[in-house]
Amino acid sequence: MRVLPFVLRLIPGVLLCICVTLIAIGLKIAEYRLSGQAYLEGVVLAILLDAAIRTLWIPGARWFPGI
Repeated sequence: MRVLPFVLRLIPGVLLCICVTLIAIGLKIAEYRLSGQAYLEGVVLAILLDAAIRTLWIPGARWFPGI
């Protein structure tokens, strides 16, 4: 089975993307609760969060297949 090693290589990057997505959703919910409306969409928050993470940490080769 050649598919299993390929799928296992994807897991770290996919989990990282899921974490960024969940944090962006949490930020959007917090923004809505604090201000009464969402000024930034979840996608924009995810892009900004990704840029902040990338500024602080550059993922290694292990993360790229899933990203």
